[in-house]
Amino acid sequence: MARDKQESGVIGQVLNIPVTCHPKLFPRDMYEYGSYEQNKDASIVDAPKMDWFWEQYMPKIEPDAYAHPLLAKNHAGLPPALIQVAGLDPLRDEGLAYAEALKQAGVPVTLKVYSGLPHGFYLLPHLKQSREYWMSTVDFVTSLGASGKL
Repeated sequence: MARDKQESGVIGQVLNIPVTCHPKLFPRDMYEYGSYEQNKDASIVDAPKMDWFWEQYMPKIEPDAYAHPLLAKNHAGLPPALIQVAGLDPLRDEGLAYAEALKQAGVPVTLKVYSGLPHGFYLLPHLKQSREYWMSTVDFVTSLGASGKL
């Protein structure tokens, strides 16, 4: 929306385990989408919980690109993005698809995939991957500052 309204100030996107499109609207003809079914019984956040969250957020499902950014007609001109996804998460393929859409539009993307881990793994401080996850965010924001954008 900031891009579309030509507002300044957004210099980067940090999308940690992002929700980018409702499962009923996901463009399966363009991107692989097996994670919602593969991880329907995942620990922490499973597919039924995601359905419930969507019902709270948007009871009437409409293909609004501001609510479902993967559906945007054009991703060009968006700021650089860090996208981090968990392998055992119903949301995995949404994050991967959004990363692909941004890359196809020429947006710089750093993609981190944490295979074998569920949604919310980053809250478990004893995991090496949790520290990596948080440091990736710090490093990305630091890189924006080093580029003179902050």
